[in-house]
Amino acid sequence: MECEATLRVVTEQPEVDFITEALGVEPTHTHLKDAPISTFTPDRKRRSSVWLRECPLDRSRKLEHHIEWIVEILEAHASGIDALARRGCTVDIICCVTSESGQAGTVLTASLLRRLANQRIDLVIDLYPPEADRDRSTSIHG
Repeated sequence: MECEATLRVVTEQPEVDFITEALGVEPTHTHLKDAPISTFTPDRKRRSSVWLRECPLDRSRKLEHHIEWIVEILEAHASGIDALARRGCTVDIICCVTSESGQAGTVLTASLLRRLANQRIDLVIDLYPPEADRDRSTSIHG
């Protein structure tokens, strides 16, 4: 089983520098409002800006460890999360779980779930069968 987790902030603002300032970490990826969605469809523009910070842990680590890494950022910058909410941003954690066999399981401890709930953000978990593994980065970063 392989896991990834990404902290995602979505805003209607055309720039995302204020998100970096609020969270105290640099994004791994950003997509700006009104920018083309892809080079193949330049007339299709993004409706919002997206700021993404991927967890740097190895994909072989448990999903719980990936989420905990992000929760630690959120806990250290609680006032920044509140400021983002006041600006109308949506903050969540998006996760990807893949398995060579197509079957996998994970445990999120009550302690981690309590810490996550205190952040008042959603957790999105996408499950990918083995053949979809190569397409998941498009889903997460698109």
